[in-house]
Amino acid sequence: KTQKKLIIVAVECNTEGHMRLSEYSPVDFEYGPVGAIRGRGDMYMKWLVSILKPSIDQEFRTLTGRGHTAIAGSSMGGLMSLYAVTAYNHVFSRAAALSPSLWFAPRQLDRMLRQSPVEPDTVVYMDYGSLELPSHNTMRQQFSKVASLLLERGVLLDCRIVPGGNHNEASWEQQIPFFINTLLYEAD
Repeated sequence: KTQKKLIIVAVECNTEGHMRLSEYSPVDFEYGPVGAIRGRGDMYMKWLVSILKPSIDQEFRTLTGRGHTAIAGSSMGGLMSLYAVTAYNHVFSRAAALSPSLWFAPRQLDRMLRQSPVEPDTVVYMDYGSLELPSHNTMRQQFSKVASLLLERGVLLDCRIVPGGNHNEASWEQQIPFFINTLLYEAD
């Protein structure tokens, strides 16, 4: 539990076909069983920061600055959280990326994380379940690489492998106390 008052906005994603992959990917990529995926993640993020967030800020008594704005997601949503906190670091100072889909386009992800301007007070919580690591052959290496890259960029990183964690909502729900504590740690 936290004593801080929070406003949590949940955005439903498109689950038809493989639209979640498209909607939550900042880049185009090839996915073996599906083929070419057109990344629409930047379009989604522009909508989120230019339409959704301003409407929330207008409707509710929010603290509008980046120091009070965080983003969180799981799987492809976790990937979008990493994208948001780096590419839109002027809007988001904190992010939680639960089981982020780091496997999808490692070269583009590496470039994105290296080139995006990141403020030194940026905080990221990133995890992955121990039971889901075998799902992708290179996941452990990619997770380690992304964590190292974030640390090199000066991001304040809370990173963990969740014992017994899996790639599903039940597992991610159990991580709420961990990532909320990280996102709110020393927040104004």
